[in-house]
Amino acid sequence: MNTNINYIINTWNLSLIKNIDFKKTNIINITGTPILHLYLMMSDVTKCPYCGGSCYYVHGTKRQLIKHVLSNSSYAEIIFHKRIYKCDGCGYGFSDSLGDFVSSRGVSIYLEIAILETLKNLSFTYKMVANMYNVSDTFVCDIFDRHISVPPLKLPCVLCVDEIYAKRLTSTKYCCVLFDPIENKLIDILYSRRKDLLEPYFSRKSREEKSVVKYFICDLNDTYRSIAYKYFRGITVVADSFHVIKNLGDSFRQIRIRVMKKHEEMRNETMEYWLLKKFHWMLEMSIDDVKKDYYEFRKWNMNLSKYQLLDYMMKVDEDLTEAYYLKEAYRDFNRYNRIHSEDDRDIIRVKLNEFINLFHTSSSPELRRFGVTLSNWQIEILNSFIYIDEWRLSNAKIENINGQIKNLMAISYGFTNFERTRTRIIYTINKDYPFNIIKKYDSKQRKKKN
Repeated sequence: MNTNINYIINTWNLSLIKNIDFKKTNIINITGTPILHLYLMMSDVTKCPYCGGSCYYVHGTKRQLIKHVLSNSSYAEIIFHKRIYKCDGCGYGFSDSLGDFVSSRGVSIYLEIAILETLKNLSFTYKMVANMYNVSDTFVCDIFDRHISVPPLKLPCVLCVDEIYAKRLTSTKYCCVLFDPIENKLIDILYSRRKDLLEPYFSRKSREEKSVVKYFICDLNDTYRSIAYKYFRGITVVADSFHVIKNLGDSFRQIRIRVMKKHEEMRNETMEYWLLKKFHWMLEMSIDDVKKDYYEFRKWNMNLSKYQLLDYMMKVDEDLTEAYYLKEAYRDFNRYNRIHSEDDRDIIRVKLNEFINLFHTSSSPELRRFGVTLSNWQIEILNSFIYIDEWRLSNAKIENINGQIKNLMAISYGFTNFERTRTRIIYTINKDYPFNIIKKYDSKQRKKKN
């Protein structure tokens, strides 16, 4: 061959194969797939694997197709021309071997590693990876199941707890996600968010491991809160501020819809119904964010700016006006306050109590219900103003992780195996996780070195 031998070895990942006969070995290309015809030189030290005898003769030859990848991870094939031997001593037959280069599935170990590396990308489904490397999706799943083991990580100092909708994976519709926001590590994914599963899970954790957890961040779910206080001593439970604001936004939306329906019968004669229906997004903005663009309403012969529209909608109903200003006031309170000391805590506690009273005495039943939520979660909401190294305690980071998980589920049609999906998600998100990737050649090489 004219091609440099070292170049071939490096390009084709052949360093694990000894005694290659490069005089016979050649490379061809069929329909874009590189194919290496591989031959081994005769070895004087070959022994019968059954009796250990050295007297043998060549009984014939056989070709073996090995699916492989090049050093650039592109798919390739090797046709291994192996000799069949027969032992004079015991009569058993054996053949040339590529040793650790070929896995038990008849593909190169480099192909298996390439599959596992490609599966780190959540954008690739098992079927897509299978098509990439010319194997079946069943094969890809089998490689993943056999080689990847993902035990849960140790509980962290700050533990974020959230759920994700996963109807196809669990009969309970929701999985529970545990996350470490400091190290950006996915701790675990549990089959259910229900108390009857969460309690055994945390009860099995050692007292030592649970003592590490200082902050427990969750949404307004009583199950999570009760679990935190029951299984973690001296814990600071934090109500995620995003979910508090979302709860307030839902209450405001209910008021808007209620007011809008009051004007439904007059929707063709007046603007109120139409504005509350088509421009409701403006009511979710603060006044400071409203631009001065103008809208022309020919039906009513009016030309109004966005600010005028907002002002007009707020004056449609007293409940709506009150709700809008209370909503914006609480948003500002949530956005601009922080706890760095006990004095800060006392000040914010007073402000929070003032808001609770305002919501309790509101004319809107929706706001009064929100006031009850603030009362019931007062301690945990107060804790949500705590900052650690300029980072506010929240579930914001886990929401991003949940987005990645949803993307995987969206492209993974037919995902029904919970354990495999759990493993795949953790495997993908925790890039440097110390996984138990079993490589056939590793153990054998260690034995040889010893």
